Amino acid sequence: MKYKFSDKEQKILLKNLVIICDTREQRWEHIKDYFDRKKIKYKVEKLDQGDYSCYIASNEETKPLGVNRDWYFSNDIAIEKKNSVDELISSIKDRDRFENEFARLKMYNTKTFMFVEDLNGYEKLVTGDFRSQYSSAAAVGSFETFTARYDLNVQFIDKKTTGYRIYKALYYHIYELLKNKGYFEEGAIFEPEAAGI
Repeated sequence: MKYKFSDKEQKILLKNLVIICDTREQRWEHIKDYFDRKKIKYKVEKLDQGDYSCYIASNEETKPLGVNRDWYFSNDIAIEKKNSVDELISSIKDRDRFENEFARLKMYNTKTFMFVEDLNGYEKLVTGDFRSQYSSAAAVGSFETFTARYDLNVQFIDKKTTGYRIYKALYYHIYELLKNKGYFEEGAIFEPEAAGI
């Protein structure tokens, strides 16, 4: 059975979006602080891939809409976060583990973001400004290969905006996913930002 949600129902669904943070995620206090400040719902639980994903919670607001249990999107979208270019290089060098994780994501056609907390990260890859014996040419080559092979959306971002970026990437991806899969009524004009979310 497939539901068609009205504008009002879309708002209810997206209001009940819960971000999942993987239990193995380290150094995410700045993200947790952002979520707490903005009253963004989140839960720490094991993810099979990625550091962050989301679900729509089943509760008294969403059950009348047919969401009788939590509606998970962990095979639809995943966000991998790297704390620095050094961590990115370390992951690239651990090629087998890195490849296996992204191969699983590609197998499910999961939209995958990688946020690297360093605005000058790509420049550091090119100039070799990282703690590794890896050459800059090898680092850039491996990085670009992984990006192309696994269709990664890699963004070098300011650490201060990571919580915001995680929330917005998940929120808008789920909005577009539901819209494109035909879950929204014809003519529905709900726009997330216009709703003050």
